[in-house]
Amino acid sequence: MRSWIEDFLIYLSSERGLARATIESYESDLTDFSKKVALETVSFQCIVKYFQALKQEGLKESSINRKIVAIKVFYKFLKREGYIQANPTYGLELKKIYIKPPRTVSTKDLDQFFQVILREGPKGLRDYALFLTIYASGLRVSEACDLEIHHLKEGALLVKGKGSKERVVPIADMAIKAIDDYLLTRDDEEKYIFLNDQGKKITRFFIYNKIKEYLKKAKLSEEISPHTLRHAFATHLLDGRADLRLIQELLGHSSIKTTDRYTHVAKEKLIQAFDQFHPKP
Repeated sequence: MRSWIEDFLIYLSSERGLARATIESYESDLTDFSKKVALETVSFQCIVKYFQALKQEGLKESSINRKIVAIKVFYKFLKREGYIQANPTYGLELKKIYIKPPRTVSTKDLDQFFQVILREGPKGLRDYALFLTIYASGLRVSEACDLEIHHLKEGALLVKGKGSKERVVPIADMAIKAIDDYLLTRDDEEKYIFLNDQGKKITRFFIYNKIKEYLKKAKLSEEISPHTLRHAFATHLLDGRADLRLIQELLGHSSIKTTDRYTHVAKEKLIQAFDQFHPKP
């Protein structure tokens, strides 16, 4: 029933505060599901057959898992709200998939990358500060784009991550200095830290194009990406024997299996671990 899906989407937005893109993903998965089954009378066996058909069609198991999560959360909501008496997804499990280890970058290549960024003029100072901040604080591309000047306070960044969740991330002194040097070249009133050549908020495409430009200058592999810098942040912290839970907190990582066990670490402990273990490029 379409009204059930609409009520569920309202719940995701108003009560759980999920990002629009996440809600749209739920809507797409549930709409596709509702076209193949009757939502109010579907059985566990019917749901299993639905996913077997998707697998036979060649859908990736990671995509199947996403749909399983959407349907399980949907029916859990329906049962809690009294729309249904029994949850037909009870016992439905996620598919086991092989997760390829993330690519990272060596400290040698990292040094080579930063060396080709000329630290002079508004553009050079901006680019150096941008990529140093992504690496030094383990930011996602979208998080770097959304950074506002007032988010930088007392040696830390207030980062808005996936699902509009906020976290405090320490930032290295050299990254703070790089940002300050860049901001001194500006005389605008824009609230965002990083602006493009037209004085507007940077985009994902801007960052990807810039990193390609510097990789070419540094004669490094094009497999290195902004996300690789984020993984390098975590890998280099692990190499320095930082606690895995601290790194998880710094990255803003959470998953279905670990959400309930997620360990919150005090800001002071995060900063202490960051200062102790983070390598300086």
